[in-house]
This record gives sequence, structure tokens and C-alpha cells, in this order.
Amino acid sequence: VHPALAEGQLHGPRAAEVCHSYGELGYRHDTVFRTVVEEVLREHEELQRARVLGEELPAVSYSAAHLALITQALLRLKMYRGNTTWFKWGDRYRDLLDVLTRRLDVELPTMSAQTLAAASFVLGRARRGSVVLYKAMYARMMELLERSADAVDPPQDHLATFLHGLAMMGPDRQKKDLEVEWLLQWLCNNVYTFVLSDFIMVNRHLVMMRAFDREYLQMLVPFYCEPERMKQLSKTDVQELTNTYNGARIYEADIPDGMGRHFFWALGRQYQKHQIERTGGRGRR
Repeated sequence: VHPALAEGQLHGPRAAEVCHSYGELGYRHDTVFRTVVEEVLREHEELQRARVLGEELPAVSYSAAHLALITQALLRLKMYRGNTTWFKWGDRYRDLLDVLTRRLDVELPTMSAQTLAAASFVLGRARRGSVVLYKAMYARMMELLERSADAVDPPQDHLATFLHGLAMMGPDRQKKDLEVEWLLQWLCNNVYTFVLSDFIMVNRHLVMMRAFDREYLQMLVPFYCEPERMKQLSKTDVQELTNTYNGARIYEADIPDGMGRHFFWALGRQYQKHQIERTGGRGRR
């Protein structure tokens, strides 16, 4: 597969899948990515020329979904910045984001949760996006969550990455205009289908966007306080949970039934446990 891609014999979906795999594995191959990027941009230029001249539109090998995976791989491999005499990585990466943004306007209904999350993240990291675009992307993710029971690749596995990207997208981090009531209800009904750290980050990103509900977060406290679940929390989980509730300005006294004091105490104890495990119980000399 690798020699075929390097020689330009693989195109479209298979080329995008290989690039995505390289990104997942942390494997950087400049020739492969240069070949794919040039082909994507050349294909887009031909498509634009045909539209301007009123000619029959050529077949397209790379969809918006493929572009999202390719740009995400470039970002992961740190191939999104810097220009050399051999290849202008930074310029071409920005060109890819331009193409992706245009294609999303038309192809958004065909995006999967994985590719939607990839698109959200790369656009967010570049601080790209408009109110119309992020609302449309959010609506598409809600459609996918609504059909999650029949999904081969559960969309909730990509929700944290999607919301992380959405929080970074322009024009402003705060996105109070998102309608989250349905999502919060869905999260309550499907909490046990999540990896715990992913569920924590979903709520963290909602708070960052100021698109959250205080009662919902208060209601989750007994869930986190269950002894077995509290033991599962990593050091990062504890930090993000603390940031979530502090960001929402929910403090000990705001949590009903006296759970607030126990919640923050348990988080502190779990954090201290990880600190002791990391240092081997060594104190300051």
C-alpha cells in the first residue's frame, strides 16, 4: 500500500484512509502527504474551473469527509505549518482548510461522526468557522446521536473531540445560542455508553462554550461520587471535573443534599492518591 500511495497509484478514499492511519500511528512521510495534498488541491481547481466555465463537472475523488481526515492527520503530525523550498506545508494546509470549509456547505449531511469531529477539530485549531457553520455541524451531530442505537461506529465515541473543536471554532468561544436541552437529556439516557473520561470532557467543553445547565451538572454529582467510579478517575479526569464545576460556578454549597462537600473532598483525595503513586510517597526534603 505504501509504495503505491507514494507513487500516486492510490486515490480518494483509500489514500485518505492511509493518511488517517499515519496520523493515528504518528508516522510522518513527507512524500506521501505531499502527493495527496497536491492531488486534492488540483482536483479542487479543476472543479472550480468547470463551474466558472459552465462545463460538465468532473468526478471528485476526495469528499469533505476525506479532507477532514487528511487535514487532521497533517495536524497530528505537525505538518500544518512552515514552508520549505521543497513544499509549502503551511500555505497548502490553509488551502485545504479553505476547500474543506466550502465543501462542508454542501456535503455536511453525508459526514459521519468521526469525520465531523475531525473537521470540527481542525477548523477549531485554526480558529475558523462562522455561526452558521458551527450550528449546522452541531445539528448534524445531533442527528447522528439520535440514530446512535443502530450505529456500527457509536457517535458518542467522537463527541468529546467534536465539542472540543466546536469550542475553538470562530467567531467566539462562547456559543450560548446552541440548543443543548436535547443533548443533555440524551447524555443522561446514554451516560453508561461512554468512556468515563470522554463523558467528563463532553461536559467540560459544554461549560467552556457556556452552553450548559446548572441543574444537569448538579444532578451528575452522585454519579461521580459512586465509590467505584471515583476510583476510576485519572489525575486528568479530576482536574477536568474540577475545572468544569468551577467554570460553571457551581461550588460546594450549590450542590444539594450535602453532596457538594463530599464531592470536592473525594476529588481532592483521588488527586492526592495519584500524586502519591507518581512520587512513590516521597515527601519534600
